[in-house]
Amino acid sequence: PEAGVFRMSLIGQEDPRIKLRVTELADPTVDFEARKLLYSVVNEPWDEVRYASAVRLLGSRNETFVEEALKAIRDDSVGVRRRFAAFLASAPTERFRATFRIALADRDPYVRASALDGLAGLPGGDGAAAASIFADAHPDVQLALIRYAIKTRLALPAELRKRLAESSDPRVREAQRALPDPS
Repeated sequence: PEAGVFRMSLIGQEDPRIKLRVTELADPTVDFEARKLLYSVVNEPWDEVRYASAVRLLGSRNETFVEEALKAIRDDSVGVRRRFAAFLASAPTERFRATFRIALADRDPYVRASALDGLAGLPGGDGAAAASIFADAHPDVQLALIRYAIKTRLALPAELRKRLAESSDPRVREAQRALPDPS
């Protein structure tokens, strides 16, 4: 316990590299350390430390701390939101479903794409949430939508399929060929 207290006292250092290393070593199952991580998620000026604090805090046994960590999807920094959405999408769980839904409305297309990838990894997907971005014209979101439709066997509307087939982005035109038949 004393080592954790000493280690976490270093999180107040000015050097972001020290803060980051302390964050990476923090034990989110220890209440004192989790509280320090929670403070960093909300108040840390360095994006990388806020992101790392949120990721570490997901390992807490305290559901309140985990819920606070998930709020990183609304961080002011697009970099934090992008990395956090991609992290959650890399190992989606039911616990992240509401966070993915929030991320679908993000102004950044890469956050939206990661949210779709995360929803695709959940049992049953989330067709209604995915449908909310059918009009999204960003190629990376369209690619994520195609991956989603393929993985969940979602039948995309004919008009959307036509738009994807006529996309100016060759990656989208190529990927849409793998969509399941609408019949």
